[in-house]
Amino acid sequence: MNLTKETLDRLYKKQKTMLSAGWIITIAVIALTEVLRLLFKDIVTNRAAFNFIMLIIDILPIIYIVIMTKKLIPSGQSRRLRKVFKVMQQDPISDNTVNMLYRAIGEASKYPEKLRLTGLLVSVYSLRGQYREAFDLLFASDRSGFEKYPDVAMLHFSDIICLYAEVGDNDSALRAYADGKRFFEAASERNYICCNTAFSAMIGVEAAQKNYRKALDLRLILNEYQNLFNSSTGAAQQGTPLNRLINGTVFMDSAELFYLCGDLDNAAKYIDIGGPMLSASPFLTRKANDLSEKIRTALAQRSYQ
Repeated sequence: MNLTKETLDRLYKKQKTMLSAGWIITIAVIALTEVLRLLFKDIVTNRAAFNFIMLIIDILPIIYIVIMTKKLIPSGQSRRLRKVFKVMQQDPISDNTVNMLYRAIGEASKYPEKLRLTGLLVSVYSLRGQYREAFDLLFASDRSGFEKYPDVAMLHFSDIICLYAEVGDNDSALRAYADGKRFFEAASERNYICCNTAFSAMIGVEAAQKNYRKALDLRLILNEYQNLFNSSTGAAQQGTPLNRLINGTVFMDSAELFYLCGDLDNAAKYIDIGGPMLSASPFLTRKANDLSEKIRTALAQRSYQ
């Protein structure tokens, strides 16, 4: 699968344009109907019918926004998922969060929602360093709806690829990609968020093949657009424990790829920025410290040459 900056840029701009157009059309239509009401208030004889027609016109752009939103948001997004994610902003990886996610998964009745919640729990276990629990969840997941929901299937295989890459099992990461490739091809360009998921998986795939330069290029492209997206939605200003933890892992992953590419200066810069952001996770803090030590050792050896 060939993912490029142009692909992500096109989907990002398409998302912004569609959302902006929806709100512009809504405001314009509401303003127009208000003008029509004023112009015809003394002319129309059947005011009830006229007001009903104006109401229908007012509702049309809202219907457009709902339809466009469904195209821009992956399957499985729900009120329950948003509520869980809101709690996780302040309490990202505690036992309480794990228990909350298990309850939410049990309560979810819709297939894509259940799989999305399972993906969140997988992420929590990964951030805690509990890879066995994360793998067990993924391998126990119901795959019967993958053909109907390829974006959910893509997320599932992306999680597997990233976990295998994390533990250094490169062969299994590549097999997981082969198993899920048709879902990546079906869903990776469906919308901007799906493309983000595909990028994350391909970073793991390229690293598993020891194509570290390619993996780093993909990582930096994804970083750029995640920053743009966060800035446009205000997420970058939230500064919640979960956002700090996520940003910290992005910097640490980037630092590791810079290190593997031999760019020690950038590796040191990125780990210095990202390391302190990982304080909420003792596991990730230890991992960042180990990576920092390797980078410092390599820098010291270089200075003696």
